[in-house]
Order: sequence, then structure tokens, then C-alpha cells
Amino acid sequence: MTHPKLDARGNFEVITAERQRAEPGKVIVTALAGLFFLICTWTSYARWANFQYRSFDLAYYVQAIWQLIHGRLDVSVENVPLLGNHVEPIVFLFAPLFAVFRHPMLFVIVQNAALATMPLVGYNIAKRLGLDGKRACLLSAALLLAPATGYIAIHEFHPEALVAPFLLLMLQAWVAKSISRHWLWFVAVLACKENMAPLLVVYCATQCVVERSRGLAELRRWYLWPMGLALIWFLLSAYGITPALNSGNIDYVALYDQLGTSPENILINAIVRPQLIGRALLQSLTHGNLVWGLLLPFLCLLLSLRRAAPSSLLDRIGRSNRSFRSKETWSFVRFARSRMAGHYRLCRRPDLDRTGLAHRHYDCGLV
Repeated sequence: MTHPKLDARGNFEVITAERQRAEPGKVIVTALAGLFFLICTWTSYARWANFQYRSFDLAYYVQAIWQLIHGRLDVSVENVPLLGNHVEPIVFLFAPLFAVFRHPMLFVIVQNAALATMPLVGYNIAKRLGLDGKRACLLSAALLLAPATGYIAIHEFHPEALVAPFLLLMLQAWVAKSISRHWLWFVAVLACKENMAPLLVVYCATQCVVERSRGLAELRRWYLWPMGLALIWFLLSAYGITPALNSGNIDYVALYDQLGTSPENILINAIVRPQLIGRALLQSLTHGNLVWGLLLPFLCLLLSLRRAAPSSLLDRIGRSNRSFRSKETWSFVRFARSRMAGHYRLCRRPDLDRTGLAHRHYDCGLV
């Protein structure tokens, strides 16, 4: 049995029944995703059932959504209504689900299901960039093997955990050149938490520089208008929604009292008393899990990729593109050459645009 399908060049190609079989790499990634979801969700449930949750995040959102579906906005857990603690409108999407399945674990299940989709999206991105099944499988599986992913999945519920899969979906839309999906997942990331807006502003600004050759009209549609939306949303959240709903019940500045007594004082201390910030940073590095749980695994991943290909990959890409003449871009080339040269086979394919390939490498490094 055969089916016609458009190939990468827009020509029709015949897809036979044998080629329609599931790819081994995709099957492995799907199995790992299912295993990750089951193990982490059951572990989180066991911790909840044995009163081992150590914070009130899940309790807050369960009560907030319970009140919402009953027509009330008051939340006694933190004495602030929904969106009064953090501006996270994404949680409104849980209301219809919670109205049907009224169990606290619903929030954890949805969160972990979203996290479990990351290797599938990553695999699709890797295949679109031209990686073979083995490399795509290994790189996408690394998303679940990172300690930070498992830590998030077993420690309660946090709406910002959805940012990771949403960012991957946004990048997938960018690779597929689907502006509608790019906008959709961009807005979804914004809805997860108000402090995601600065992250997206930096993303858009970086992309404007990297893809400056695409023309102003394209940059507006893909990055400048989204950047403006992120800035407006951040200002609206910081100076409109939060002050209106919080009313001083939660003093965020008190969380940083070791650095100063006010935002202005913290900024001044960063200049005249940098040892305060240095001491706080040293405390987080030596007594927290930032190093072993986040920085070290990704550092090891980058170091392992260093030996995957010859160092001439991005030199060749750079010399084939005029935009790589600047000092700043060549600094990136020298860095990326030693970190992400594992995809050298792509450069041997004559049907690929090397300019677009270089930009894709840049985005992978950025993410």
C-alpha cells in the first residue's frame, strides 16, 4: 500500500507501508516518556499520601480552582486570591478538568504528562534538523535524564513547570516555520508566570539579531510584535494585576532582605557592597542543588558533544555566510565549534541551506 506525500523540496514522493513503520528511535523515546510519567507520578502520589509535601503550592492551587468552579475567589492558604500571588492565568485551564476529576493529583498528572512529552517534541525537532534516529533518540532522551526534570516531576505542582515543554513546542514551531503555532506557544509560556516575560524578551531580541537578514516585515511578525506583547504583559502584571490583587499581603522584598531593604537599596548594595550578593551566591552553590542538579549535568552533556565531530564544522558554515564576518558572531562560532559540532553530517547534505543551518545551531545552543 502506498501514499503520496510532499518531501522537503515540495515534490511528491511515495511512502510505502514499510517506510510507514514506526521508527525504532521514536518507539524507544515514547517508551521512556511513558516510563518517566508512571514512575514520577506514582512517586509524587506516594509522597502526597504520606504527608511528605513540604510546601503549600499544590494546596494553594487546589483550593483556588475549587473556589473558582464554585464561583468564589477567596483563597485562605495565602490570604490572596488567584493571580494575587503570581500572575499565572494558565491555571484557569485546569478548572474544567478539576470540575470533572476532583482530586488534587489531577494537577500533578497534567504537569507530569506535559513534561513527558518533551522527548517526543525533542525527537521531532532533531529529525527536522537532519539528525539520524540514534542521535535524535539520545538527545531527546537526555531531556528526561536531566535531574532537574525528575526533580520537578516528583515535587508537587508548579505552573511554571509547563514552561519547559511549551518552549520546546515553540522551538518546534519555529523549525517548522509555523508562525501561528509559534504565537500560540509563546503566549502559553507568558501565561505560566509573569517572570517568563523577560526570558521571552531576550529570546526575541537575540533572534532579531541572528535573523536580521530576513527583513523587517518578517522580524515584526516573528519577534518584534511578540517582544512588545511580553513587555506589555510584564508591566501589566507588575504594576496592575499584582498590586490590585495582592494588597501587600505577601511582601516579596522580604524574601531578599539579606541583600537590602528595598529594590533600590538592593541595586545600590550590588555596587557598593557586592559581598552581600557574593555571599548569597556562594550559599546557593554550596548548600543547594544548583550545581549537581542543573549545571553539572548540562556541562557534562556539552563536554561529551565536544568529541562528536571535527572542529571545522562551523568554520565551514561561517565562511559560507557573509553574516559570520563580525567579531561577535565569530566568537559564537569558536564556542559552538567546541560544543555542538556533533551534527557535522548535516553540512554534507547539498539540499540544506547552510545559512539556515547555522541559525538552527545557534538556537539549539541558546535553548
